[in-house]
Amino acid sequence: MICPAHLWVLIITTGRSGSTTLMAMLNTLQVASLTGENMPTFYNILNDIDNITKWDRNYPAGPFKKHVNKTELHDAMCLIVDSLTDKDAPIRGMKELCSRICDKLPIMKKIFPNLRIIHSYRENENHTSKFTNREYNARMRQQAETAFSKSNFSEKNGNLYKMPLENFDPEGFNRLRTWLGVEGCKFVGMHHHNKHKSYIWQPKKASEIVQGNCKFIGKL
Repeated sequence: MICPAHLWVLIITTGRSGSTTLMAMLNTLQVASLTGENMPTFYNILNDIDNITKWDRNYPAGPFKKHVNKTELHDAMCLIVDSLTDKDAPIRGMKELCSRICDKLPIMKKIFPNLRIIHSYRENENHTSKFTNREYNARMRQQAETAFSKSNFSEKNGNLYKMPLENFDPEGFNRLRTWLGVEGCKFVGMHHHNKHKSYIWQPKKASEIVQGNCKFIGKL
């Protein structure tokens, strides 16, 4: 199996919650490589794998059909993610909207047995620019929480980390870094700043964000 060779991380976002900054911050670490958002690509692939598996279960093997090799199906998904991320990074993964991925967590868990989820959201939706976005994001946050519970992702189990936008500062990201099992370096800066509670994207050099020599010491 290809998947267990790395720590796989999935950022699930409600949208307009700073998830692009979150992914950029993690990618600043020398040991992490995440991609996204990938539009409906991963959802469609996961849906196809799900449908093929159900078809295989419902129709017995015979002279015109052999049983599907689920390991090969799962490895195919791993190879796709692998092709979009840095081959040398022990921490790999993707960022997706909850609406595109939450209902696929059961099969994601089968494909990526050591999967960890980072939930990106806003504590205070009143700062979201449009009322329609506030309503939608609140629904997506609830949908995510329900999906986590059904798939046994929780902070208690150690496979879920909640990262609200309000915690976006070097201290908050260093707590996340520790949770991921990355030591030898620390966050000292941010790719954005909050001025008057607004969200402003300000990309910086890696040296302004992270200091030290990052090493992954966590368990795969």
